[in-house]
Amino acid sequence: MLKLNVVTLILAGIILIDFGFGMENPELFNVSELMVKMGFLFIVSAMVAFMIPTIIKLIKKTKASYFLSNGIHIKADVKEAFINYSITLKGHGSWNTSTGQSPYKIKAEWYNPKTDQIHIFISENLWIDSSIDLPNQIDVYIKEINPNKYYMDCRSIIDSIQKTRKLNKIFIIHIFANMGSLLIAYFVLHKIVLNALN
Repeated sequence: MLKLNVVTLILAGIILIDFGFGMENPELFNVSELMVKMGFLFIVSAMVAFMIPTIIKLIKKTKASYFLSNGIHIKADVKEAFINYSITLKGHGSWNTSTGQSPYKIKAEWYNPKTDQIHIFISENLWIDSSIDLPNQIDVYIKEINPNKYYMDCRSIIDSIQKTRKLNKIFIIHIFANMGSLLIAYFVLHKIVLNALN
């Protein structure tokens, strides 16, 4: 959807620029100048809209690599997975609701023996089905001086789900292949039996 909007903005910008440069009436110079400026504004806004998801991914990767290399590794107890209804996208994920799909988040707790406090950690949005079996503990990387700044490492959960999905696809392909083989064998044997009876 974002790509379609970006393309639409770029095309609208090109049309406005072309229309603005195509005006030859000197009385309409202000309108022509405005059209050219609006065209450039449309194109620039399309480019910014296209770059924002990439910038967000880059920031998340930078944060993850920082905590993985500099953070203190702890094991937090997984408490639950819950749906983040504040985000809803159509056609995202394998589960479906009438309004679209919403990502899951994982909530985990860790008891800090030094400060005698319980810290709660919430994962990033995960576009997975939470009906999977979650582990009892999950890796969290925290800042030593401020455990409220952290990174929850959910890569192992996502990897196990993707492996399960691949295995399910392979299993379904094998079932259809075996069914096809059985049908071919049935028709061949049926023809052989009919030829033997005649």
